Amino acid sequence: MKFTGPILPLHELSNDHSTAKLLHTLKLYLQVGEELLLVGHMPSLAEHIGELTGAAFVDGFGKGSAALVELPELSLGVGKMLWRKQLDELAELA
Repeated sequence: MKFTGPILPLHELSNDHSTAKLLHTLKLYLQVGEELLLVGHMPSLAEHIGELTGAAFVDGFGKGSAALVELPELSLGVGKMLWRKQLDELAELA
């Protein structure tokens, strides 16, 4: 991924934390327009993506998957999923 930004552990990315709580924490660290890479676990990561994009279910998102979500603001339901790739698709890119 060649990510060079700071690495911060966020407990809100672990299972059983709400997306609203995750957004609250992210607002403490981010400025509008900044890029962010989140790494989490299933099923909460898929649930967060669903709540950020307003989708009831994120189809095809499983272990080892990645998604690019554009958020015009750090709010629930306003995101747009630009792409989603499963582990085998990501391996082809390497």
